[in-house]
Amino acid sequence: MTKNEIKKYILEVLENRFNIPKDKLDTKYLKLPLTGKHFKLSGYELGELIFEIEKFTNKKLDLNSLAMYELAFIDRIACLYSCDS
Repeated sequence: MTKNEIKKYILEVLENRFNIPKDKLDTKYLKLPLTGKHFKLSGYELGELIFEIEKFTNKKLDLNSLAMYELAFIDRIACLYSCDS
């Protein structure tokens, strides 16, 4: 699975599950933190998103081995879970 496929899936989940408006999901926002002012996900919601990505990619990461901020950004999440990283 490529980074772009995972990014597209993340954006779909953000829109459909977390009700984030489409205009807030423009590619120019992919480097903003998911728990910041723009996306406003809670820590729990971020965990739900990671769980959805793990189901989609069929890949589990050792989250304890990552720095806390590693899963805060769409681009970084897509990179960690992609086959082409």
